[in-house]
Amino acid sequence: MDLRDIRDRTYKSRDAWWTVLLVDPFAVRLVRLVAPYRWITPNLLSGFAFLLGLGSAWCFATADRWYLVAGALLFHLSFVVDCMDGKIARLNGTGSMFGAWFDFIFDRIRMVMCSVALFAGQYVESGNVAWVWL
Repeated sequence: MDLRDIRDRTYKSRDAWWTVLLVDPFAVRLVRLVAPYRWITPNLLSGFAFLLGLGSAWCFATADRWYLVAGALLFHLSFVVDCMDGKIARLNGTGSMFGAWFDFIFDRIRMVMCSVALFAGQYVESGNVAWVWL
């Protein structure tokens, strides 16, 4: 299967600019690599994206410059993998209500966890209470 087929079958008609420009081009190439392996399920990818998010949150919480960079890269990678789960589900016809719920819940937990870790780490590092209010 070539990239054009995968794009046609998996891209959403509307999506955020970040996803269209900086996530989907990578995700579709990775989907092409993993789609033949049926043991790589959408739920497995959702769980892996969550684990990457945990790593990102840990990096954010340290508030060190290079850990912040690593946290940002891990966060972006977690978003790429998170986009892959939906693409695999659409491509292989393996989507389910449970999978959609699982993905939604883990996405929200990952976002809150990373945000809290980032702001808390910055507060601890700087002592500026504005980070707590954010």
